[in-house]
Parts: sequence; C-alpha cells; structure tokens
Amino acid sequence: MVMTFTLYSLLQAALLCVSAITMLHKERFLKNIGIKSQLMNHIQSVTTVMRMPLIIVNSVATVLLLLFG
Repeated sequence: MVMTFTLYSLLQAALLCVSAITMLHKERFLKNIGIKSQLMNHIQSVTTVMRMPLIIVNSVATVLLLLFG
C-alpha cells in the first residue's frame, strides 16, 4: 500500500486540526500554558465561527472517504 501526499490529504489534516481545536476543553488544555488570554480568545473565536461549517465539512469528508477510500 502506497501512501501519497496529495492536496486532499493536506486538507484533511488541516480539517482534523481545526476540529481538534474546537473540541478541546479550554481550561484543562491551557492550565500549563502561559499565554492564556490570547490563546483562549483565538480558540473561542474558532469555536464560535466554525462550529456549523465544521459539521458540514466533516460530514462531506467522511462521505468522500467512504465512497472513494
């Protein structure tokens, strides 16, 4: 099995990273990090703006992955 580096795999990795940011527990994640306020504001804005688009994009990516492997 050959793993190729394609644009789709790059987009899928970016999608996974953004999804992980929106899903993490902010207080527990930021407990040991010093730049809390700026990072907390960034995570909150990503969560607020990207919640519904991420659900749709994750659903489409899952269907494409199931259809085309």
